[in-house]
Amino acid sequence: GGGPFGGGGGGPFGGERSGPNLFGQKDPHIMELTKESWKSTIQEDTVRRNVLVVFYSPGCDECDELRDNFQEFAQKFASPGYIQAAALNCGKHGSICKKEDWHSPPGATYYGPGEVVMKHSGGLSYKTLSSWSQRVMADFCMGLSRVSQVQAWIAADDTVPHVIFFSDRKSTPPLLKTLSLEFKGRAALGIVLAGAEASLTERFEVKRRPALLHILDEETLRSVSFDKEFTKEALTRFISRAVGKHRSTAGATLRELTPARFNAGDCASSDGKFCLLLFSIPGKAGAESRDIFRGVAQQLGRDQQPIKVFFVQNAGFMRSFGSLQPGAVLLYRPKRGRFKLFDGDSSNIDAISAFVDSAVGGGAPLPEKLTSAPSWKDEL
Repeated sequence: GGGPFGGGGGGPFGGERSGPNLFGQKDPHIMELTKESWKSTIQEDTVRRNVLVVFYSPGCDECDELRDNFQEFAQKFASPGYIQAAALNCGKHGSICKKEDWHSPPGATYYGPGEVVMKHSGGLSYKTLSSWSQRVMADFCMGLSRVSQVQAWIAADDTVPHVIFFSDRKSTPPLLKTLSLEFKGRAALGIVLAGAEASLTERFEVKRRPALLHILDEETLRSVSFDKEFTKEALTRFISRAVGKHRSTAGATLRELTPARFNAGDCASSDGKFCLLLFSIPGKAGAESRDIFRGVAQQLGRDQQPIKVFFVQNAGFMRSFGSLQPGAVLLYRPKRGRFKLFDGDSSNIDAISAFVDSAVGGGAPLPEKLTSAPSWKDEL
């Protein structure tokens, strides 16, 4: 009689059929798993795990067709680096197959990051495997369709660069999903799919898709574009450079001090760094002063001053520092609750930078003392 693997005889759990591996050295993009590599690939390395495993019993009726289908899958998905393709011979490793709930192979399971394990219950044709794996692959891309969404996405995390992909598809391409997993915690990837608001494409001046941009400024959305062939290797280099650039210029950018950033610790009473603040009128009326302040941030970054540079568009926050007017500039040390107002030419980048150098390098406490903790009420 036939066991669960389609063969007779008595194996450890009812009819194992030992036999040669279905895939070998002629399949460089398919890993035939052993007990040791199962442990290292599937059980231990789970943080960025992204593996599709086919379970099979040697000599099965479907084996020839399965081999051809999975070879095609590996050529089109594993070879370009979208996903890792692996196979497990249940004749040799029946205990693992049983533990993974494959009592009657062949079958396939996707092992994603952390606890993500998805068992495939459908057919094993190339078309079925490819469409199913694309659907279940781990995806850490942020879907974006409006300019306001993009700006909120950037402001939500200052610790990483923000890279945005304009796709001509209606779903996230597997390559982007893979990159979002590989760069998780180091770079934020956003995706604009076909059908998003035209104003978003226009704002970034995207003329053709696909397009990839590293956003350098959250207010103006000034960006640098990827201009190479869309291969995983080239995209990885571009995003890696964005990571490096962000680390080296993190303090040299102008950002808006929002309640979310303040609540996360920026310029709050626990913040030990200096904050250089511009109280700016929102919109075009304050654009010129923000442009000047952007230059100040860049100059202070070049001078390697440990200063956070923000513009503030909240009247309640401004009132905490006394009777100031929009356009005022001051240096604030939150942990000490002290500040110093800049009384020079606020259109002169060198003058503002010299003011900061003098106040920070002088060693004396900042002269003014806050009378009450800053609060968030009313736009300027």
